[in-house]
Amino acid sequence: MSPAVKSGIKLSIFGIVAFIVFLVATLPANVAYSYWKKMRGANVPVVLSDVEGSIWSGRVGKAFVKGQPFQSVAWDANGYTLLLGILELNFEFKVPDGYARGVVGHSFFGGTYLNDVEAWLPLSQIKNLFNIDALRPAGDLDIQLSTVKIDKNTIVSAKGDLAWHSAELTLLKKLNLGDLQVTLEPSEEGIKGVLADQGGPLIADGILQLNRDNSFQFTGEFAARGNQPDLANALRTMGRPDREGKVKVNQSGNLSALGVL
Repeated sequence: MSPAVKSGIKLSIFGIVAFIVFLVATLPANVAYSYWKKMRGANVPVVLSDVEGSIWSGRVGKAFVKGQPFQSVAWDANGYTLLLGILELNFEFKVPDGYARGVVGHSFFGGTYLNDVEAWLPLSQIKNLFNIDALRPAGDLDIQLSTVKIDKNTIVSAKGDLAWHSAELTLLKKLNLGDLQVTLEPSEEGIKGVLADQGGPLIADGILQLNRDNSFQFTGEFAARGNQPDLANALRTMGRPDREGKVKVNQSGNLSALGVL
């Protein structure tokens, strides 16, 4: 094959790829959403309204995930990643008194990731996303994640911090737990999370292991700090306190039962 023919083939391939990238980038967002809804049929977990712009850059006036509303959803694509077979978007959305922003990417060959995620989410505004109404949690989630990797609807890796500020649970009575934090890092089995309190009413210390099959194991110990009779009584429902007043907990389950995945 002559050099001229080889050069012509390379230019043709580049032209085809560039044309495909152009089509994907300029595809109207409402058209892409309509096509996605048809593919999913009745099983559509996300409902969008006031869709504007394109896959490349656009916004949604309102989005509903499992009935939970989100406002002012906006995104901008990083164009160069399309040449690598990856659709990567800078995103941002708002909820009342809260927000989230970061980078989300999806490879056409499989796999999704999140980078540089920053969020402040009042639990009162996102509680519909989780099957934990019986506990009636309150407070604010402060999320700072440098990386998250997702494969086949399973979180396989994560690194960063999750903080629960002004944490509250209602079990017959409202319980003030203070501020709690979980530091996440990748492990051989999936993700390791280290739980610690920040000096509030609840003493908390534990290790959370999230596995690639969405199962989890938690081992830790809890106690009331100072004179907290209601909190101490609630902790006794989890187990018998030791000599130091700490209740040891060993719990396992699956994230899907909480509605997380």
